[in-house]
Amino acid sequence: MTERTAAADRPAAGADPANAGTEDVRALLADPKLLAHLPGDFGDDTQLALDSLGLVWLLHLIENRYGLVLTASEELLTEFDSVRGITEGLRRAAREGVGDA
Repeated sequence: MTERTAAADRPAAGADPANAGTEDVRALLADPKLLAHLPGDFGDDTQLALDSLGLVWLLHLIENRYGLVLTASEELLTEFDSVRGITEGLRRAAREGVGDA
């Protein structure tokens, strides 16, 4: 395992999902494995075309960044339909202690 890979597997220092903002979520969504095409000028409420595989990858990114383990579900797929939805979902999960690793 390389040093870069090892660092990517740990939560980012100071990364707190309770303080996640839309820019943090946009950084996660910028992963090229997540969405085939993501326009640069999409708004916080723009509907994302996230499928179940995309959701699983997003949850992997969230776990790596925040140490927050969430389970893929239809409810989560519906909630994570926009930057705002993902941001609010992360904050709520952190407040409620859902998915703590």
